[in-house]
Amino acid sequence: MRKETYRLFVMGFGLVVLIMTAQNLLGSVEITAESLVTGTSAYAFPTIASPSVKDYVDVNSGNNATVLIGNRTSGTPSGLITDGEWRFGSSAGIICNGSGADNNNDTANNIIFADPTLYGKIQFDLMTLVTVTQINVYAWSSASSRCRQAYAVWGSTLESAPAAGNTDDAVALSANGWTLIATVPLFGGTDDQTASQIKDSTGSLGQWRHLLFSMGDGVSGSQGGQTMYSEIDIHTVEGRQVRSESLATGTPAYAFTTIAPPSSTDLVDISCLYGATVLIGNQTSGMPSGLETDGEWRYGSSSDVIRNGSGAVNFDDAINNIIFADPTLYGKIQFELPKITTITQINVYAWSKVSTRCRQAYTVWGSTAESAPAAGNTDDAVALSANGWTLIATVPLFGGTDDQTASQITDGAGTLGEWRHLLFSMGDGISGSQGGQTMYSEIDIHGVLSDGILMVGAEQFNSGNVSPSPLTPASGDLLETSVASVTGENSGAYVRNGSTGTAYETGGSNPAVLWARTNTVYTLDITEAKAGYDISEIRLFSGWNDSRAGQSYRIEMLAVGDTNFVELGTVNWLVSAGALLTRTYRTGGLPVATNVVAVRFTQIDDGDAGAGTVFREFDVLGYPSTLPPPRGTVILIQ
Repeated sequence: MRKETYRLFVMGFGLVVLIMTAQNLLGSVEITAESLVTGTSAYAFPTIASPSVKDYVDVNSGNNATVLIGNRTSGTPSGLITDGEWRFGSSAGIICNGSGADNNNDTANNIIFADPTLYGKIQFDLMTLVTVTQINVYAWSSASSRCRQAYAVWGSTLESAPAAGNTDDAVALSANGWTLIATVPLFGGTDDQTASQIKDSTGSLGQWRHLLFSMGDGVSGSQGGQTMYSEIDIHTVEGRQVRSESLATGTPAYAFTTIAPPSSTDLVDISCLYGATVLIGNQTSGMPSGLETDGEWRYGSSSDVIRNGSGAVNFDDAINNIIFADPTLYGKIQFELPKITTITQINVYAWSKVSTRCRQAYTVWGSTAESAPAAGNTDDAVALSANGWTLIATVPLFGGTDDQTASQITDGAGTLGEWRHLLFSMGDGISGSQGGQTMYSEIDIHGVLSDGILMVGAEQFNSGNVSPSPLTPASGDLLETSVASVTGENSGAYVRNGSTGTAYETGGSNPAVLWARTNTVYTLDITEAKAGYDISEIRLFSGWNDSRAGQSYRIEMLAVGDTNFVELGTVNWLVSAGALLTRTYRTGGLPVATNVVAVRFTQIDDGDAGAGTVFREFDVLGYPSTLPPPRGTVILIQ
């Protein structure tokens, strides 16, 4: 066993490439090189860890990083062009699958370049700016000359990668737009298995969108062709992940494999009284520059359809999808939160029977300023950054052959940052149609809500003749155990029996009775609970085989000692053919109202559920209040 450590003290990379400037100060770059006389599939080096399945570019990471492998061959244009210009290796993904090679002559799981007389290049697109903390490279071959390593690593922050060129000329690569990160000098050559590791004393090798490895092996006349590279791991501090999924045939359930369906409990949902607002538009003729007014889109009944938690009803739903008015310009969707808020996850959904209208491609930007920076009328990253926006993530083009798509942005650290404003600059990858074709049906922005935020009418919908899931009717709630009197209840107490049956059920304890313009008051028994009840949650279940599964109602509360009901909120959900649950609760487990003696539900027949609603169950969850009612401040609305 041997271990060689090289410490390169880089000031502006001045000791390595003299043309670099002091703006590229990193600190102390440490390059560790280790080799084993007899390697094994465990890659058991003294200090360098074995190949990882948890690094950013691993094929199973969900980060959608891509890799190109090749070298300049006769008849191809200059630079790194196609995936496949190597002699060994079953696919490009074997260089970042976390397993390395199985033995010292594994031609299926090692990369060796096609033309041994030219420099081999391996280029990664990380799909967004990522802070890189460590790079590990592994090689293994029974031929000692094929396990030696010598390479340089370059980075770029540009959206499109600079040209990789066909030489290892540092001046040319720098002129193309690459920045040198580190150079690993030749080591190995008398052993069997090697590993190299690049780190920096600051903990960061910089923030990069693209990484380029220019590979050599120190053999004269064989710049990149002899070494059998088996794994490259790129570790990051951000751990930012961009996932994308698509379905050939979508449904209103948005049933993706790992990405959850549209949510009604996220920060910007209309049922969350957090106070978020949204602007949707793109620059059209005669309009001032930038994102000015709400309404510059061709489809969509209102801007709120992009944040109502339900998505579209079908693949041609012009009411519940957003598509931009001017297809030749970038569409923008901008959210304003009431204060700087920790964002943990972003989900975006699209659905259309026209495959080009369900593809997704967009960037997300954030700002902590009190007033949002100008959104501009292009997707120019330099201009948006100059305006005051900070790039959060880039979602590369996907979809286009399917019907329904979903994208998700998360971070291994658990947060995407703290932001007051979020800007989505939308595209669809069609030349001349930057943002105008995709039919976006929902954007969910999840974050850390303060305790006590009132959520009115959060939705759970199950399509078809099914029972509600995963939330089901409560057994023993206040409407089952503590009702003193009822007025306006339609057709008896079946909505208070702890059961719903299936969505289309018509008999037994779950008859299908239509409620329309009803005004129902449940007065609670306060014989023992003198101070009334603290209401922790309200659930209304409905279900039918058409739009009468939808719900439209107002919730009001009456406190002990008061004579006037106080409105808690209004619920308005349009769904079709299935089981719907709407929930009203407060985050952090706090009660939605205290010292309550009566609850009133008023159906609004001219809402989305204008044809009436087939209600299945009313649940009011709560417990006796322990404090006497403070008159006039009983209902906790804010």
